[in-house]
Amino acid sequence: MAVNQAYRQEADNGQIAEQKFCDRYSLSNTILKMTMGARNQLLDVLCNNCGFPYDSLGDIHVSTRGQDLNLDLLMSMLVSALYPNIAYYKGKRKVGRAFRITFQLERFQVYTLEQTSALVSKMSMLTPLQGDAIQPPSPLLVFTEKLRTRVISCKELSVISAVQLLLFGSRKVECVGENLVRLDDM
Repeated sequence: MAVNQAYRQEADNGQIAEQKFCDRYSLSNTILKMTMGARNQLLDVLCNNCGFPYDSLGDIHVSTRGQDLNLDLLMSMLVSALYPNIAYYKGKRKVGRAFRITFQLERFQVYTLEQTSALVSKMSMLTPLQGDAIQPPSPLLVFTEKLRTRVISCKELSVISAVQLLLFGSRKVECVGENLVRLDDM
């Protein structure tokens, strides 16, 4: 979101500024233009066909440096849209033997609501670089897609809080004991 906003600001300064922005950050100018075109088409449909006032569909400026309440709002909306795609961070998993070769590879492992174990996609921002240790601020994650190959892996994960899950994700909340809550009979 922040990249698209910065790109649109540079596009207002002309084509040369737009191209310099893409070159500086190794971004695809074509994809960003297509994204901006799709956004404009969606805004036109919402305003002209659905009757939304154009002023209500303005940009939400996001700060990429530190806490931002707009990001909390967007994460809550993601929880509502993607539920029950919720996972719980378990820790690292060591992968051992393949094709008679023993190797060490650490991957993050999560539990999904179906109570299956899954790995975090290697392309995820939550996957640390070699040797780096990462501990998410909350063990709860929301994901967009679960890939089933030899191993199950989750893609496009975002860290969420328990309050976001309680308020925006679950449909039924029960207190089943002291400090114990059951969501949606799971």
